[in-house]
Amino acid sequence: MRDDAGVWWICGAPCTGKSTVGWSLHTDLLDGPRAYVDIDQLGMCYPEPADDPGRERLKARALGTLARRFAAAGAGRVVVSGVLDRPAEAVAHLGLPVTFCRLRVDPAELRVRLHRRYGPDDVERALAENEQHDSVPVVDGTGDDVPARVLAALRATDPEPARELPVDPDPGPAGGRVVLLTGPPAVGKSSVGFALFLALTRTGRAAYLDLQQISFTTDTTRDTTPDTTTDTTPDTAGTAAALWARYREAGATTLVVTGRVEDAAPYRRAFANSELLVVELRAGPDALRQRVCARLRGEAPELAGDEMRGARDPERWLHARGSTVAVDVVLPTDGLAVDDLADRVGELLGRPAQRQDPATRRAQEVSTPALRLVPPDRAEEQTMLRGMSTVALLAQDFEGAKRWYTELLGVAPYFEQPWYAEFRIGDYQHELGILNAQFAGQLGGVPATDRPGGVVLYWHVDDLDGAVARALELGATLFQPARQFGEGFTGASVVDPFGNILGLMHNAHYLEVLDGTRAREGS
Repeated sequence: MRDDAGVWWICGAPCTGKSTVGWSLHTDLLDGPRAYVDIDQLGMCYPEPADDPGRERLKARALGTLARRFAAAGAGRVVVSGVLDRPAEAVAHLGLPVTFCRLRVDPAELRVRLHRRYGPDDVERALAENEQHDSVPVVDGTGDDVPARVLAALRATDPEPARELPVDPDPGPAGGRVVLLTGPPAVGKSSVGFALFLALTRTGRAAYLDLQQISFTTDTTRDTTPDTTTDTTPDTAGTAAALWARYREAGATTLVVTGRVEDAAPYRRAFANSELLVVELRAGPDALRQRVCARLRGEAPELAGDEMRGARDPERWLHARGSTVAVDVVLPTDGLAVDDLADRVGELLGRPAQRQDPATRRAQEVSTPALRLVPPDRAEEQTMLRGMSTVALLAQDFEGAKRWYTELLGVAPYFEQPWYAEFRIGDYQHELGILNAQFAGQLGGVPATDRPGGVVLYWHVDDLDGAVARALELGATLFQPARQFGEGFTGASVVDPFGNILGLMHNAHYLEVLDGTRAREGS
């Protein structure tokens, strides 16, 4: 390891340009061996541990593992970009000297940037974070020369090399389950892998790694452009395994890894203590060409170093179609949706992953005898709509909505991600979801308006007056006072603090169905 090795961390509020500046330093401004990583790529481990909000400790430990491996390979500087809430956490776990630089953007300009991506409450939080004051040097994040000014600030405050810094102990053999998804460029590795990861987080703690995103170095044996060349750096497998040990330390049971590899043998050696499944995704020539062209048009998440985005000639990527050596399964992808492919890989893992799509999940569950509400001799009377499955409410203040409904319902969400949280409640474990408004476009939510509206879905309650009073006590407002809709049917509705109408009803029919179901199950 070089004596002058160290970490340069560019932090700041969302939309201040951290990743753009970090990538520019790595590719254009720095000389000599170096590396780059976006800290968010090391934090994809959900549900997050209760004692590590924001997974800051996990990300710091994972970054320490990765940065030290980069330094051991000869990198003089490891450039890091990403939000930093607790600098002391990073310093404690990196094991290398670290210099921070915070980007700040004029509030008016930042507000414009934020409104393109976030809801009002997240915008205000980000604006407040933009004004954060600490000992970290601050650089104005507007203008064409931001990378150069950041580089100057980092060099001016770079500490003297430290010969001995505390290093987190090696967690040891990781164990657990690992699935490696490989295949040609644009075949769908990341899409399928991330869908599988999300599905796995519904039933336990899982982690996700993109091999390209942990391999940005100036190693001359490797072209670091994502998805354009094969992984020729032998130790990428060892790096992935070392990071997996950190995720296991945080309680993860399954790791999903995506990336194009020529030979799976190094990964079998690196993950010798884990149950490894290597799956190669394949597509026919026409399907692959369509997917490559979609990537060239920018129809994929924007990640550092993606040269496919905006390129003109698809042939460069279509020619890189060689198969991977020593895979366990070859999975054709033509004509199959991403979630279908994720399901198939989940089944290959030995435990089917629970699909993210609530409608599909419920369609599978209602065929289970214990959940049938219509007796077999009345099957012909079933209608197309079999029953309420999932209700998704939209919230600009996502964290506030989770807290409010946790207090109202008396239970915590069983499933939480930055974009969605879901409760299972009541006699049939119906699903009540909270959708983060900033992700509404991607996840099928209806854009919020300045007034409550939409379909009123009524939830059965045993004590209508008590339920209304409890909601009002917690800050809801009355939308429709209690009224009788018919004998045995009395309902009211409130508007939660986030603009959603919540219907409450004492419903005689619900109780009749419930009693009948219990009688059939007991017979």
